[in-house]
Amino acid sequence: MLVLYLRIAKERSRGKDGFEMDGERYRSLSAIARKLMNGTSVNGFLFFGLLKQERK
Repeated sequence: MLVLYLRIAKERSRGKDGFEMDGERYRSLSAIARKLMNGTSVNGFLFFGLLKQERK
């Protein structure tokens, strides 16, 4: 099982919000998901299971 550790990076004094993974900072969860999926566009919230996709 692959376990990812993401940390929300908040630096209010510098105005830099985002997410950090493996020491690298990303502007969005989608950017992290895109890196993990080798450049394929992915909705970060769906990728990490934070939203459930409605079935039609």
